[in-house]
Amino acid sequence: MIIYDIGAKSVQVELAHTGGDWQRAAVAAWVSRWRRQQWPADLLGVACLPSVDGASVLTWSQWATDAEPWSLWGLDGPPGYSSGPRTYHRLGRIGARSASPGYFGLTGLGNLGQARDWLDALPARPKAVAGELYFREDGRAFLGLSGWREPVADGFRVHTALSAPVSVGHRS
Repeated sequence: MIIYDIGAKSVQVELAHTGGDWQRAAVAAWVSRWRRQQWPADLLGVACLPSVDGASVLTWSQWATDAEPWSLWGLDGPPGYSSGPRTYHRLGRIGARSASPGYFGLTGLGNLGQARDWLDALPARPKAVAGELYFREDGRAFLGLSGWREPVADGFRVHTALSAPVSVGHRS
């Protein structure tokens, strides 16, 4: 799977618009926070993905239960922070995977037919290596996560991915 723990039931996606000057500071603040943060019991892992264009940072969390509704950035957010709404999704379908991706793209999809067509067409796209489809918790929208060999327009790359500390939650 792309950035997904096999035991995860849901994911939370949060996009912070940082602007080019603030992206590096936002990533550093996020990584520092999560290396010392007390993790909720059902949080399996988190990932920080700065955009290729330097304008934003995507955070991704994986939960053993339904995602808890709280910000991965904390109450004050990152430097230069401006956030869109947090969204919560469940894994719906995994497409073919030909290699481990280094870059990622997010695609918002409005209905199930669009979402299935997007995932089915992904393997035919040059340099696409993986795809996953997530259903928003209210069932009214879908999120496509695509994996790529090379940077894509409006894409992201993984900066840091952390697993829950061994002492946290159900992990032993």
